[in-house]
Amino acid sequence: MTGDQHQPGRAELSRRFAVAQIPDDGTAFRFAVNAEERAALALRFELIDLPALEVEGRIVAFDHGRRARAEGTVRARVVQTCVVTLEPVSATIEESFVRTYASEPPRPTGASQETVVDLDAEDPPEPLVGGAVDIGEAVAETLGLALDPYPRAPEADLGDIGQPGGGEQEKPTEAAENKRESPFSVLKGLIKKP
Repeated sequence: MTGDQHQPGRAELSRRFAVAQIPDDGTAFRFAVNAEERAALALRFELIDLPALEVEGRIVAFDHGRRARAEGTVRARVVQTCVVTLEPVSATIEESFVRTYASEPPRPTGASQETVVDLDAEDPPEPLVGGAVDIGEAVAETLGLALDPYPRAPEADLGDIGQPGGGEQEKPTEAAENKRESPFSVLKGLIKKP
């Protein structure tokens, strides 16, 4: 079973699975993300390129179709910019995800608008929209979280940053250190003597 294709004007990646069509023992999914969707994701995550993105996993519906759980693995090849040399850096990603989905219960009228957040509780389920699970955003978020926030080329040296010719900065000489005026000596000079 495959999800519907990405629809223009929506998120970069959309794969919908109708809960009513999911058998009791669940359904497996496997798909490769097309070039247009990869380009949109590369733009979102500021990648040079996203040459490959594949996803596989399983969706199980329960509670008479009011809840669902998706588990999967994201495999990708990405090209990022080295934070030191600005050269392209290629990497391979393989990351798993688990998401739960549920129909939103109706809110009682006159209920308090106050929201209590429990930081130790599990993440709340994603909403089932139109009776379907859309795992597109789960895939996109998994990819984004797996990216190296500071990609570096293997030959990159942090000592090269801002240095003509690289290497360590020269330390100021003792004479130069003594020549520097302290902030207090500058202020002292501004005070008029009687």
